[in-house]
Amino acid sequence: LGNPPGSPYSQPAVGEISDVVRGRVVGLVPGPPPENADAVPTIGFWSAGDPYGLSRMDLKQEILLIRESFVQYLPGGESAGILVVPDSVDRLQRRYTFPGLQSLRPGRRPVGAMMMIDPAIADRLLAASGTSLEDLDRQAQQLAPGEAYLTAPGPEVAFEIPVEMGPDLDEKYISVIGYIPGAGAEVGLDDDVILVSAHYDGVGTAPDGILYPGANDNLSAVATMLELARLMKDGPYASDKTIVFVAWAGGDRWEGFSVINAMSAKIGFNLLNVEAVIELSGVGGGTGNAIAIGQGTSYRLSRLLESAARRVGVRTTTRGTDPHFGLPEPIGYGQRDALSAYLSWDGSDAIAHLPSDTPDNIEPDKLRSVGETLSLFLTVLARETQY
Repeated sequence: LGNPPGSPYSQPAVGEISDVVRGRVVGLVPGPPPENADAVPTIGFWSAGDPYGLSRMDLKQEILLIRESFVQYLPGGESAGILVVPDSVDRLQRRYTFPGLQSLRPGRRPVGAMMMIDPAIADRLLAASGTSLEDLDRQAQQLAPGEAYLTAPGPEVAFEIPVEMGPDLDEKYISVIGYIPGAGAEVGLDDDVILVSAHYDGVGTAPDGILYPGANDNLSAVATMLELARLMKDGPYASDKTIVFVAWAGGDRWEGFSVINAMSAKIGFNLLNVEAVIELSGVGGGTGNAIAIGQGTSYRLSRLLESAARRVGVRTTTRGTDPHFGLPEPIGYGQRDALSAYLSWDGSDAIAHLPSDTPDNIEPDKLRSVGETLSLFLTVLARETQY
């Protein structure tokens, strides 16, 4: 259930990623984003547009040094390479799997030409141009929307991100799918589908042998989904709508959940109407005290989630991130017309992709709160036409 045959992303440009990247370091800071900049779609790390006009700045021989928050606005292939100063130094301790093929943009340098660096190293590189990260941040505050400021070229540097494809690498992704048939034929609801999904893949074991257990991200969500399936099947209220549960792979390879792939797995599924898609991640605890409803959640589903949480005595916040805690990933293959909801626990990204994401850090009370909220939410969503 990976990329469709003939997809432009079907062949990874491994040789390009492994090439040595050379160029002079140029600091770059943006002003406020121009109007509608956030509406421009992205493919992998790269923006499909160029809201700051970088393609007109002749930067193909330079290595850009930028803050992480600016990555989403970069058009791919407009520089020799990119050095990224993370928003938090903790990001330097996290590990990620090699990105899925969809993170490679046809005709452009792939995401492999990007490297995160420590702020101290960034300041050393910028010092050659007589500036610093603090100076650049001050400069950014004086810029108008859509404007960008470049430092003078600094020292020439070279970096390489070696990629070795393992001999046993299998590009086939396996999704595990179960469903509860809708019982609402008399009221015409059995053809409507609610999709509940959670990605089950993780970082695994790093080349240096360190294990990244992925207990909260994303074992907690898979366990919650399985318990929801049990409750909805054995509970006293039969679901009028068909509920499909999907444990899918690819989430930790920067890919989005594909509704069309899930609904093509069984003959006749593609004739049903997918009404809502719920994506779960990191529901077993976090630094916050509320269920986080992620960005992109539809208003109708947000209201229903908030109502369900109030009834079971749980707080909610609408400041949640996407299912992959800010990792750039395109929407899964195929257009999604259904309403979507993204759910995690506030602050669950604190230990995501770290060796400390172990079962010992799962907080049972928070996990139970999410489960009770989702159980009520699904019960209402599966039986009501007005909510």
